[in-house]
Amino acid sequence: MSHHELVKAIDESSSEIVSFLRSIIRFNTVNPPGNELPLAQYIYDYMSREGVECEVIESGDGRGNVIARLPGEDDSKRLLYLSHLDVVPAVNASLWSHDPFSGDVEGDWIYGRGALDCKSLVTAEAFSLIMLKRLGVKPKYTLIFASTADEEAGGWRGIGWIVSKFPEKVKADYVINEGGGLAVRGRGGRVIYLVDVCEKGYCNVKIRISGKGGHSSTPYTNGNALYLMGLAIKRLYEYNPPMYRFSLVEESVKRVFEGLAGLPGSIVARMLFSPLRPLALKIISRFNPNINRFLKSLMGLTIAPTIAKSGEKENVIPSLAELVVNCRLLPGQDDKYVLSVIRDALSGISGFEVESLGWFPASYSDIDLKFFNSMESTLKLLMPNIDVKLAPFVMPGSSDSRFLRSLGAKVYGFSPMNPNLNYVELMNLAHGVNEKIDVNSLLLSTKFLATLPLTINI
Repeated sequence: MSHHELVKAIDESSSEIVSFLRSIIRFNTVNPPGNELPLAQYIYDYMSREGVECEVIESGDGRGNVIARLPGEDDSKRLLYLSHLDVVPAVNASLWSHDPFSGDVEGDWIYGRGALDCKSLVTAEAFSLIMLKRLGVKPKYTLIFASTADEEAGGWRGIGWIVSKFPEKVKADYVINEGGGLAVRGRGGRVIYLVDVCEKGYCNVKIRISGKGGHSSTPYTNGNALYLMGLAIKRLYEYNPPMYRFSLVEESVKRVFEGLAGLPGSIVARMLFSPLRPLALKIISRFNPNINRFLKSLMGLTIAPTIAKSGEKENVIPSLAELVVNCRLLPGQDDKYVLSVIRDALSGISGFEVESLGWFPASYSDIDLKFFNSMESTLKLLMPNIDVKLAPFVMPGSSDSRFLRSLGAKVYGFSPMNPNLNYVELMNLAHGVNEKIDVNSLLLSTKFLATLPLTINI
């Protein structure tokens, strides 16, 4: 079967695909508690009716994971599509223009919590298998679908649990997961699609600051722990961690700038990873403030104060303050590194202690040129009139990819979005108010994921 016939079949099934996404948005899988089992069972029933080999695995009370499989012409290599069933809470529901769990459609947009993160990917991955099975097309290599619980709370009751208990069910050579697929416009109409090849690690740190306290009627003291915490927060925001070089970050910066501006990427990368970084970021900020913010987030350790506690009574100067900061790490950085950086940032502020509240390391996959070329050529088949390029990037956040990388898989975050959308607005929709996805992006991802198993060359 040609890719044209497959694409035509997906277009003819577009209303069914949209209806499926709307249906799964209506399952309230806010984590905590998750309660993904009813949704896992729904997907199992749907795919089983199509003749797709499928199973539901329970990882706890109400926690469900669904795994499906399409045998390939060659089982010596396996391609796995990963997604998650849980979503974050829909806070400030009164600010939403549509009920967060309605799956309402307005124009070309489907609204709901999880529409973008990541029930649209669940839909695209599920229908890639459904359409291949429905049309009697066998993938080149065995294709596995795994949509799991608990990603929004660390994945330990989802793919992390499956990897520890039943690794053979998700063992694969290559994995496509969430995290990439945003399109950035470059010179001459070129479209740069970002592929997540590395995800930063995570470390929470508690800072305890002690003061002298006293009566609020005589406040002029250096011992107010709340005041000292304010100084600490200001210091953390102003602090620039030591320059840290990691080859994959430099390669990402180089490839993105080559595509965006037609500039020699090596020059830009060299400036950004040298003492000229402040100047380079200033120049980039004038060109595009959003890229500047993104680059600062991915090139080194980030420190974000997130929880502050101090004071017990309105007329008592607090003698203790606690601050929790969330840090994101590059490969090679650990909690000891984080603590040393924070101590350095707070040097000169007396009476503070720091401790790690837990961490996990960054994960990454080397750029596999054969697989990258397969993805790029597949995308070009679907978008023949657009100059499309793929560029690796480092995701400042994290996902379930790390669990499958621990099994030796090469994992890439990629689900191509409509190139006409504003990538900054899309980034703000995930976990935000009025989360939504457009029908064009949903269908493009479905076509890509259905076509790749036929065109892949690994």
